[in-house]
Amino acid sequence: MLELCGEDEGLLVENTRRAIADSHYCLGEKEKCDELYSRWLEDNPDWGWGYIGWANCYWFDRSKRPFK
Repeated sequence: MLELCGEDEGLLVENTRRAIADSHYCLGEKEKCDELYSRWLEDNPDWGWGYIGWANCYWFDRSKRPFK
């Protein structure tokens, strides 16, 4: 999917990366989600939305909440 974005390193790529990692999390592949966010943030530590997206995976995970 990211190959379709071409050389663009802007918002399109960042949002696509978040969607890919978030999808892995929703599918129960939390380790893959963590691996992707970790790698991408290591390459670009100034990607603020990456940190927000990664945190949201865990914050909005209803299976971990004491109330449902």
